[in-house]
Amino acid sequence: MQMHFDSALGKVTLHAEASMLPVLMEETDKLRNYKYLCNEQLASKLIGLLTEERIKTYLGEPFTHEKNITDVIRLINENGGQQGLWGWWKSTDNELWISLHVVEALLAAQHAGHTITLNEQKVTDYLVYQLESYKGQDKIACLQLLYTLKAKVDYKKYIEEIGKEYDAEKYPSVYNHFRILILKQEAGMTVGTDELLKTTHKTLFGNVYWGEDGYRFFDNSVQLTIMAYRIFKNEDKHPEILEKIRGYLLEQRHNGGWRNTYESSLILETILPDVLVGDKQMKAPQLKLNGAMTATVDKFPYTTTFNSPDLTVSKTGTLPVYITGYQQFWNSKPEKVSKDFTVDTWFERNGEKVIKLKGGQRVQLKAKVTARGDGDFVMVEIPIPAGCSYESKAQSWENNEVHREYFKEKVSIFCRKLKEGTYTFTVDLMPRFSGEYILNPAKAELMYFPVFYGREGMGKVVIGD
Repeated sequence: MQMHFDSALGKVTLHAEASMLPVLMEETDKLRNYKYLCNEQLASKLIGLLTEERIKTYLGEPFTHEKNITDVIRLINENGGQQGLWGWWKSTDNELWISLHVVEALLAAQHAGHTITLNEQKVTDYLVYQLESYKGQDKIACLQLLYTLKAKVDYKKYIEEIGKEYDAEKYPSVYNHFRILILKQEAGMTVGTDELLKTTHKTLFGNVYWGEDGYRFFDNSVQLTIMAYRIFKNEDKHPEILEKIRGYLLEQRHNGGWRNTYESSLILETILPDVLVGDKQMKAPQLKLNGAMTATVDKFPYTTTFNSPDLTVSKTGTLPVYITGYQQFWNSKPEKVSKDFTVDTWFERNGEKVIKLKGGQRVQLKAKVTARGDGDFVMVEIPIPAGCSYESKAQSWENNEVHREYFKEKVSIFCRKLKEGTYTFTVDLMPRFSGEYILNPAKAELMYFPVFYGREGMGKVVIGD
């Protein structure tokens, strides 16, 4: 295997593990330390904490984050809606996929011995009442929620109804098709996997996956492959396929992690039980490193650093080795990027643009975001200069905003959807201290796929009398 790096970015750190567990532990750390706390991310944090707890128990090591679990469960309870379901943020419209994610995380916590508060009967009654009105993807999610809550429903009847809707679609969703297959298995219906075996794709490493490697929120290769794993695991006839799927999911970790909190938590809860069974202490494989450095590695974990941009890695032995190579650098002069979004910022006082701010005089920091296409779950980050404080911390409902988080150094604005077009966001500030300050770049990105983004360039602001 050839590894190529940019020599201008400094030293490369190479880390190798002969066990999958440290890789999963690294992911649980990322989830636990993730900054934002929407309901999806709270559920994902909880799954990450439960994963870490289970791995620590398996290894005979102490778990020290019980308080984190208690705090996350408390926040989830506080954010629930009147019907017992959850939206993206507190007091936002119910999202069935988020509610399913939250309920699964809470029940997993309960199964692990933690105390939860979940009015299962209230949620069940509401969902049963709404079931007839849901269509397509919402009806599937509703049935999945009811099954998770062990509700007594005629699942076969509703699965057949969904199947008729699915058959009538001109462009049926593969994602929904896979979800229906899982529902059928859960309802005790027979599901053949020959069709799935015929539609696999293979990576250069021989691992398998389904779907396209794209950025649709649900209908993408990661989500489809996770569901395929569950289908094959429920069938319990193809352990070799499960191993190749786990390999594919590990291949998808880039820049030290999976793409977003939701996919990370789904992968962890899906593959962990099989990893714990298969991750026994066996004779480690051997690595040979050539190019930037020459070394033979047979003791793991292994970490080293080197300067040259190129390295060749070869392995002997049947067990896998999980390798990460990365460089860290500080971008002191980020340039303006106008890709999927264009972001422009300026200051206004009484409706007029200003360049110099005056201490004690209220000013508005404006951010104009131009979206080049429709986007779901958009996050806009607007840094504030160090010489200013917030004049107010108002929540706005314009531009399809659902929530704002005011941090010391920036405002994070969350929009459920931004259609193609231009939007202006306003932050009320009060200049406090005279001087010249850096204004870090504002940016807009898809929260779950941050490779789609745009940002302003670095700026300066002067505060005087």
